[in-house]
Amino acid sequence: MSGSSRGGVPAELFDMGRLGRQLVHPSRMPETGIRVAALDSAYSDSDTADNSVLMGGIVQTEDVPRPTLWLADCSFGKWPPERTPKEVAFFFKEFRPQRIVGERVNGSCYLEVLCRQEFAALGINPRISWFSARAAQEKAYRIGKLVRLSREDRLRIITGPWVDTFLRECESFTGLSKNKCRQDSLIDCASMLCRFVGSF
Repeated sequence: MSGSSRGGVPAELFDMGRLGRQLVHPSRMPETGIRVAALDSAYSDSDTADNSVLMGGIVQTEDVPRPTLWLADCSFGKWPPERTPKEVAFFFKEFRPQRIVGERVNGSCYLEVLCRQEFAALGINPRISWFSARAAQEKAYRIGKLVRLSREDRLRIITGPWVDTFLRECESFTGLSKNKCRQDSLIDCASMLCRFVGSF
C-alpha cells in the first residue's frame, strides 16, 4: 500500500494487521543481540509539535534468518529544555545501549554538553553518533525503511505503555510532509534504529 510524499514520491504505509501480529510480550525479548538507541529532540511545546523521543531497541542476529529489530522501550514527551538532558541520561542508564544515534538539529551540540554533565553524575559514558538529515531525505523515506522491516517480518514490538501511541502514529502515517497536524515522532525515532539493522 502506498501514499504520497512531497515531490510525488510514493510513501509506503503500514499494514496494521501485520503490526498487530508483531506485538510481543516482554518475556519473549531475546537474551542476545546488540542494544541500540535513538534520540530525537524537539523544543516546541505547541499542540502540533513533535515530541522529544528516546527509543531503545535490540538488533537480533542469532536464531533468525535475517537481522531483526526489536523495539523494546520508549520514553517521550514535550519536555522543557532543562529536563531533556535528565530524561536522556536516565533512559540510557536504564536501557544500557551499546550504540546510539541522534539527528543533529539546532541545539544538538548544546544538548550534548548538558547530557554529558548528566551522564557524569550518573556514572555512565554513552557516545551518541549524530547524523544530519539531507533536505531530500524526508521522514517518509526514513519511515519507509521501518515499513519494509515490518513487511519482511523482521520487526518485533515489545508491549508497553508507549505502544498505543506508536500504533496510532503508524495508522495515521501518510507521508504527507505538509500535514502540520501529523504526529509521527515515535515512528520517526524508531526508523533511526533501522540504520543499525543495515550494519549486520
